[in-house]
Amino acid sequence: MSDSEAIQPIAGGALGKIVGKAKSAVGSLMGSDDLAREGNLQQAQVDAERDAAHEREVAELRGEEAALAERRSEMTAERDRLRADVESAARQEAIAETEARQSRNIEVEASREKATTEHRLETDERTAEAIEVAARRQAAASAGEVIRLQHAAEQAELAANSIDTETT
Repeated sequence: MSDSEAIQPIAGGALGKIVGKAKSAVGSLMGSDDLAREGNLQQAQVDAERDAAHEREVAELRGEEAALAERRSEMTAERDRLRADVESAARQEAIAETEARQSRNIEVEASREKATTEHRLETDERTAEAIEVAARRQAAASAGEVIRLQHAAEQAELAANSIDTETT
C-alpha cells in the first residue's frame, strides 16, 4: 500500500464506485498499477458494502417474515384457543339447558303423577264410601228382613200354639 492510499479515505456508495472506476482508468492510462489496484479495490469495496447492505436488508426482511410467521402462529393458536373456549361454553350452555329442560320435565311428570294419584285416591275413597253406604243399606235391609222373619216366626209360633191348644 502506498502512502497516498493510507492517507486517502475510501469513498463508498455510488460516488465511491465512480471514484474507483476513475482511479482504475487513470491508473491504467498512466501505467500506475498501484492507482489501478486502488481503484479496483475501491470498486470491490463498494460492491461488497452494497452486497452486505443487501444481505442485511434480506436478513431484516427474513427476520420480519419470521416475526410475522411467529405472530401469525400465535394468533392462530389464540384463535383456536378462543374457538375452543367458545365451543366449550356453548357445550356447557347446551348441557345446562338440557338439564333445566329435563328438570322441568321431571317436575311436570311428578305433578301429573301426583294429580293422577290424588284423583285415584279420591275416586277410591268415593267408591269405598259408596260401597260402605250400600253395605249399610244391605245390612239395614237384612236387619229389617230378620225382624220381619222373626215377627213371622213368632206369628207362626203363635198360630201353631193356638192350633195345638185347640186340638188338645
